[in-house]
Amino acid sequence: MPLSSVRSCSLNRFGERTDALHRALDELGQVNTRLSAAKAEAEAANLSKTKFLAAVSHDLLQPLNAARLFASALETHALPDASQALVGHIGRSLKDVEGLLGTLVDISRLDAGVLHADKAPFAVSTLLDALAEEYRQVAGVRGLALHYVPSSTVIESDLALLARVIRNFLSNAVRYTEHGRVLLGCRRRRDGLEIMVGDTGPGIPEQQREAIFLEFRRANQVNSAHSRGLGLGLAIVDRISTMLEQPVSLTSRPGEGALFSITVPYAEAVLTTALLKKSDPSSPEEIDPLHGCVVWVIDDDLAILEGMQALLGS
Repeated sequence: MPLSSVRSCSLNRFGERTDALHRALDELGQVNTRLSAAKAEAEAANLSKTKFLAAVSHDLLQPLNAARLFASALETHALPDASQALVGHIGRSLKDVEGLLGTLVDISRLDAGVLHADKAPFAVSTLLDALAEEYRQVAGVRGLALHYVPSSTVIESDLALLARVIRNFLSNAVRYTEHGRVLLGCRRRRDGLEIMVGDTGPGIPEQQREAIFLEFRRANQVNSAHSRGLGLGLAIVDRISTMLEQPVSLTSRPGEGALFSITVPYAEAVLTTALLKKSDPSSPEEIDPLHGCVVWVIDDDLAILEGMQALLGS
């Protein structure tokens, strides 16, 4: 075959392959375009559902709040033992539903961006003293001891959001610890105050320590009798930590327990001095801050008002 014919055939085959490659690239581009559109549509739908759930959170939780108030008021009435037990079961079931729904609402509000940090200086004892007293009783019911090391350090954070983080740490410590104790305390670091919650539970294997901060994930060592929840607590902690720009850490040894902590920046020196003077426990206002005050309970829902009246009136 002449050399010119060979060259012509080679050029034809090269042209055909080039055209085929161009067609394949065009088809791949169209597929990518369709995938991008589908992804954008899915993300928009997910964000729409998230914003809807965040917007209707008040309406979702109001009936449950009212039902819990009526159940609590009914527990104070003189009832037969069997009826008293039933009322107790109703109250606990409503509390579980409210907790699960509240968790879903919280993570939806965080994802939708409707929650914003409101940072201010406060003495850490304002938060931890109350939580220690509350969870000392919760731990006692489970046969656990809660060891609390108080601190008067003044920090700067969002009190409500930080409380949510520490509550999650304490709730998990009590839930997953079968024997021993729970520790709540602080340690001064160069970059802030490290608020710590430790336990003598089963610990968390290294391969699970990142996964448990994802949605609907929990450690494998779950006692079914105390494992109610959706696995969203630490996912909420992770989002709040990111919002506050206050890092969370985890240290654990399987079989020896776990230690969760969050590091919160110190307040400025001038604000610290003013707050410490204001919180002087020797002042009458600190000893009995509600003395001589009238407390108003205000709500726009009739069922809530009636429930609070029944509960407080009893």
